Amino acid sequence: MNKRSIIIMAVLTAALFGIPARAEMYTEFEDGVANASNVYAAARGKIIVRSVEAQTDKLGATVKFYARPTTLSKIAPGRNHASGSTNILLTNTGTIMTGSDIVVYQHADGVCDVRTLVGTCTTTNIFLDGGGISATGTNGDYIYEVSLQGQILAGEYGTGSGTNNTISRQDCFATPGDSPLYILLDGTADCVLMSTVEK
Repeated sequence: MNKRSIIIMAVLTAALFGIPARAEMYTEFEDGVANASNVYAAARGKIIVRSVEAQTDKLGATVKFYARPTTLSKIAPGRNHASGSTNILLTNTGTIMTGSDIVVYQHADGVCDVRTLVGTCTTTNIFLDGGGISATGTNGDYIYEVSLQGQILAGEYGTGSGTNNTISRQDCFATPGDSPLYILLDGTADCVLMSTVEK
């Protein structure tokens, strides 16, 4: 077997057995006031946090990682809701999603709205806080319940505006498969969060 045949066989084997394509890196940045956040759409596999850079003016501040806690916490909306909708129809069997849960409404194009559920959720609908969904719903939208799955202390050195508690961490968190990732840093008047993930 010559060298060219070996290369062709390797390419065919990779295609046949579904060896995944190379992962891609994504970075988000927010310069916040009371808090700063980054959110990443779900991927087929895990989302790996390759780096987090945070600056906060709050003593005891943390970088919190929210991800999908179970395989039951992903639901497709029951219809395509209008932009701004807060009452979302769906099949919430066993009332998996309940009041005060944090959810990520992931649009089919990958845009994510992080919202908190309010009011009484039922087996047929949930209620979102804030401005509801940011765009008209389409087929392929999903709602994920996310909960706190890990955190890193960021505010170790005092408090108040002008105080610079900074941290830098690498390879510090990974979601389960098919989960969005919501990263939240708290502060009082000045905080900055930048993260890079691989998915």
